[in-house]
Amino acid sequence: MDDCPELEVPQWALDWLSRTGSLDPLIEDWTVGPDNHLVRQIEAAGFRLISIRVPEAVTLDAHAFERVCHDVYSDLQRRLSAPPALHPIRLWNFIPHILSPLGSLEHRYMVFNAGRYRALHRWHDAGLEKVATASGVGHFGRDLVIHCLAADRAGIAVENPRQIPSYRYSERFGPLPPCFARATRFAERAGETSPWLMVGGTASVRGEESLHVDDLSRQLDETLSNLASVVREGFCCPVPNSCPTKALGTFQSLRVYYVHDQDLEQITSTLNDRLPTAVDLEVQRADLCRPDLLVEIEGLARAELRGEALARLKLNVAKEEAGRLQFAGQELVGQLLGK
Repeated sequence: MDDCPELEVPQWALDWLSRTGSLDPLIEDWTVGPDNHLVRQIEAAGFRLISIRVPEAVTLDAHAFERVCHDVYSDLQRRLSAPPALHPIRLWNFIPHILSPLGSLEHRYMVFNAGRYRALHRWHDAGLEKVATASGVGHFGRDLVIHCLAADRAGIAVENPRQIPSYRYSERFGPLPPCFARATRFAERAGETSPWLMVGGTASVRGEESLHVDDLSRQLDETLSNLASVVREGFCCPVPNSCPTKALGTFQSLRVYYVHDQDLEQITSTLNDRLPTAVDLEVQRADLCRPDLLVEIEGLARAELRGEALARLKLNVAKEEAGRLQFAGQELVGQLLGK
């Protein structure tokens, strides 16, 4: 098995789990699961982190790699559906040699997306609009590693008005699209006025197009604009395009994936200038899902909502709950009718 500490979840996710339980399982508690995949589960009050590792996945051909990606996501669904059922709220995908060609496709990431999409399409009968946020980056080892943070309360998927939802990308990015929300808003209890926002991997993409190829400075600006946009959407800001500094100031933790070693100094300098000093910053060398991207940023934000933003949040939550109840009713009717 690869010994790659960079294939772990960010520190904030481990901190959430450590609030109510021991993290000793992180040291050695991997067990052999179906198909000889390695599995680790860490339980905490109201949360579970499931990690699945496929050794030597880099050696698989296109058909086998797509199948194993599908099977890992199907295994996650099975593990989370067993009582007490839990809801995925955040995923991390670490894909070996993500930009290498595989089969007839230009990049291994496209094959990964096909397997993931097929599994999530079956998992989310209510529609792909319900998927959790995620990151997907490359590494230089040989294993496929997927982590899923789940909770006893469902999160709410958040999209970025500046971007097309990933599951609606054109076939330019593969026969089946990526499948993740831009962020997940999560409240630890009903009526929470300070929700969390888990923001997935965010880069210099507008619509579905990569912008500012070979220009790190402008890619950073575009990435930060996207992060601010997702925060405003996630926290129901009533004023579109309002102060990006205020939006970025809600981040408590960020992880930055960068492609070239020589870019690290400029990236950290820019972020230190644009972000609050209290933010926890992790940096990690990685290949990204497109060869023209130089930097990708994910993070955890939180805001105390008041006034119109709080009213909009409550309305949003009420609509989401009504939709869930309607779907649950339709599912029950289908079961009673033997469908």
